[in-house]
Amino acid sequence: MSARRIAALCAGLIVVWAAPTEAEPQSAPSTAATPARRADLPPLPARLSVHGASRGGLKPTAPMQLGTVRTLTDRLSPAIMRVEVGKAGDKRSQGTAFFINPEGWAVTNHHVVAGGLRFTVHLADGESRPARVVGRDPVSDFALLYVEPRGGERFPFLRLGDSERLRVGDFCVAMGAPLRLDRTVSLGVISALHRRGSRPESPELDRAFIQFDAAINPGSSGGPLFDIDGAVVGVVTAMRKDGQGLGFAVPIQRLDRVLSRMADGETIQRSHLGVAFQALDEPLAASFGVRSRDGALLQTVEPGSPAAEAGLAPGDIVVAVDGVAVVEAAELVWLVATSDADLPVQLDVVRKGERVRFQVGLTRQTPWTRLSPTPPPAPQPHGICTLPNTPSLAAAFALAAPEGLVVCGVEEGSDAAEAGLQPRMVILAVGDRPVTSAEALHAALDADLAEASVVRLHVLEGRSRRWIAWRRLR
Repeated sequence: MSARRIAALCAGLIVVWAAPTEAEPQSAPSTAATPARRADLPPLPARLSVHGASRGGLKPTAPMQLGTVRTLTDRLSPAIMRVEVGKAGDKRSQGTAFFINPEGWAVTNHHVVAGGLRFTVHLADGESRPARVVGRDPVSDFALLYVEPRGGERFPFLRLGDSERLRVGDFCVAMGAPLRLDRTVSLGVISALHRRGSRPESPELDRAFIQFDAAINPGSSGGPLFDIDGAVVGVVTAMRKDGQGLGFAVPIQRLDRVLSRMADGETIQRSHLGVAFQALDEPLAASFGVRSRDGALLQTVEPGSPAAEAGLAPGDIVVAVDGVAVVEAAELVWLVATSDADLPVQLDVVRKGERVRFQVGLTRQTPWTRLSPTPPPAPQPHGICTLPNTPSLAAAFALAAPEGLVVCGVEEGSDAAEAGLQPRMVILAVGDRPVTSAEALHAALDADLAEASVVRLHVLEGRSRRWIAWRRLR
């Protein structure tokens, strides 16, 4: 893009907007759907958190044989049931659930029971029983059911496995009631792990699914995904209708973080930290003086948020939450969202090369909104055109006060373009130095690029702040 073309672009009106986030939809429960309290139910054994082989499952060293799936089906399918959900206006939906202990506790998906008024389970022996929703977690898409046993009745149940040990290519078995076809079994392999964005229109960046190719259909949701040893390693939750052999399951390890609170009758809501973050690439990791690409790099910390009050700042790298490593940046969302907002969390942070621990008191997440339009200007060096921020621009960018420089044009093929700068971004700082004028920006770039081959810029894009690595290419 020529300097003349940049000047023409700069004369245009800059408009910045973003749609408001929506809170996770919550069903309005009737008395029939109100979660039961633990006081009137048998205790949920703590041993459910101890993962092990399923009762009667195959030995891990046993070879895959023609009768393996048949053996698993015979031993495990009695613990699986179809769930009928009655809704307002005589509407019905259905899914799958499975017992996790002999006293009537069962697991399914939150989206299977959402909006339900009455719940009926159809057991493997053909008998139908009423069920109660005890707890829900919209974040992980788990729900906990209770089916009351009669007399000294004991239900067949499944043991939980270890989804962390799965490897791509492992055999897996899905069981459930797709399309109301009870006790359906399908065989496949684990196609991918830590898969994000199972639905194009809903990226679900806070969820990391197990992808598998065992056949599933509507109604399979809530059913167990087994490894070939007969242990439950996931709960089937989604499928891609625009593809074939694309099924997704929530790793069973995620049930541990929410099971006890669901058993207490909670509808678990997202906990709120008040930060935006991004993943680290190699140039950014080098600019922060860290070797590993693990962790979540904080782009922004909302004023007055739990993170701000605890002392977190942009440029901090969160590497662990309550001792659980943040291996992927997106894991920060999951770990925070499923933390108990009534208890503080411990965040391990790398700041200027030093590991520091912060104690943060979380809050419940609330929706946020942000808005709209504004002005123009003229070309400058480094292949980038900027204009000073103003009160009206600051309001459009949802800033508390004017800060930084608004990018209004980027020359094609320039270092700025290679760094990923785009019109409508706001450059807040070069390295750790805030910039408020074009002169200061270019002086800082000249000085830093004279000493290093890569410089980091703190930028605002829409509502999100993030870091960009600007490399000297020529």
